[in-house]
Amino acid sequence: MPFIIDPNAAQPALPVVATSGVLTATLDPSDGGVMLVANYQTDPAIPTWPLNLRTVRFYREDGTPVRSGAPSVAPGGIARAYDREAPCGVVTSWYCVPEYADGTTGDKSPLVTLQTALPRGVRGVWVKSVSNPALSVQVTATDVPELSYEGRQSSAAVRGSAYPLVAVDTWGAATGTWSFYVPSALDRAQLQAVLTSGVVLVQTRPEFDFEDMFIVCGTVGRARPGTVAQPDQTITADFTEVSRPPVEGSALYVPGKSWADFNRASGTWAQALEVFGTWAGALDSPQAADDALAPSLTLVTEG
Repeated sequence: MPFIIDPNAAQPALPVVATSGVLTATLDPSDGGVMLVANYQTDPAIPTWPLNLRTVRFYREDGTPVRSGAPSVAPGGIARAYDREAPCGVVTSWYCVPEYADGTTGDKSPLVTLQTALPRGVRGVWVKSVSNPALSVQVTATDVPELSYEGRQSSAAVRGSAYPLVAVDTWGAATGTWSFYVPSALDRAQLQAVLTSGVVLVQTRPEFDFEDMFIVCGTVGRARPGTVAQPDQTITADFTEVSRPPVEGSALYVPGKSWADFNRASGTWAQALEVFGTWAGALDSPQAADDALAPSLTLVTEG
């Protein structure tokens, strides 16, 4: 289904960091996510936080739990979560709730609010693997899918009547086909890795008027725009919509800051500690592992 987007539409300025009470939200345009940090170290309601505070749960304003924050452990009174599933390009708010060692919970924090980042380009789309959070890619959509919802019905003839007896169940989830343009072999490989990873989240710009959707892909196809060999191609993916995978107990993943990222960038965790001091320091650093450790690696190599 062809679509038209105004490339000159004004976009509000994006605040990078927002703080409210104990909760801080930091925008991460590189992965279309938001880093959330709850700091209860100076909360007067928790005078002995090392003993009392156990975990913290993070939510969006509508009560949607944040993956990796359901719950998040709070060593030293600080808990972290990363919301990579927040809608793109819209004003979004979060809050958190502390959980104590005796099983009780505290009051929810004040809301922290910022506007999330948009995908690049007027037809930009985020495609993110939920099954493997290390996989995500921004691509260009060539068309918005036309959706179908299969009816679940059964019928039986009624003796002496022209009208059948029809039993109706709920309609099925959406099915359709996404079509993406990829300019290079690397882009194609990254996109195919995401599409074939399991459950995938596809996020669009607000002006698409197409809701974010968790999907599982079926047939994935490739086609060249022309008749000769060329790197830019079109990738199509038949999909079925699925429910949001459970978030309870999901591990924290911050793009560019996984154990694998630090091992690749530094060679040893000891060398990473020389730069960051602690694992918490690594997570809170504004730089990804590769960027932050590059100067350290250069010095070690030259020595």
